[in-house]
Amino acid sequence: MQLVEASGSATAPVTLPVNHEVATCLTSVKVTIEGTGCKVSLESASAGSVFVDAIWASNSNYKQFQECPATSADAAKGAAATADAAGVTAALLTSIKKFVYGGAKDSQDAGWISITNGVVTVQDAQGSSPVYKFVYAITQVGQRRSPPTTLWAGWL
Repeated sequence: MQLVEASGSATAPVTLPVNHEVATCLTSVKVTIEGTGCKVSLESASAGSVFVDAIWASNSNYKQFQECPATSADAAKGAAATADAAGVTAALLTSIKKFVYGGAKDSQDAGWISITNGVVTVQDAQGSSPVYKFVYAITQVGQRRSPPTTLWAGWL
């Protein structure tokens, strides 16, 4: 998936280069749905040279940063899903929430997700006026080695 839009509100703007941990660490992300348990894991192309505020960075006198992770941390890896679109969608949202801080802190601005026609929309809340909104385009879909399922039907 490739981030194509990141937006906030007037009181909580998202600017480019992106100043939000989800959009910063997940500008380009590979989503893997593994095995019969449909475990969802993420792999970021932003790892290695991109930094975000660390968990305890709220003290402005001692600003701390951490590197964006390369893959889902153990606490977030393998969010289990049921083998249907709703289950995989929910597991993808859980993986996005936990990606940056590995489950030690969820990204609060990822509370709702929609996948329609090859577009993944992640928002802080469902509705017409979210504070944060991240829109990803599904740029490539690969097939499993075993016969493909109809899991992605209707998403693209």
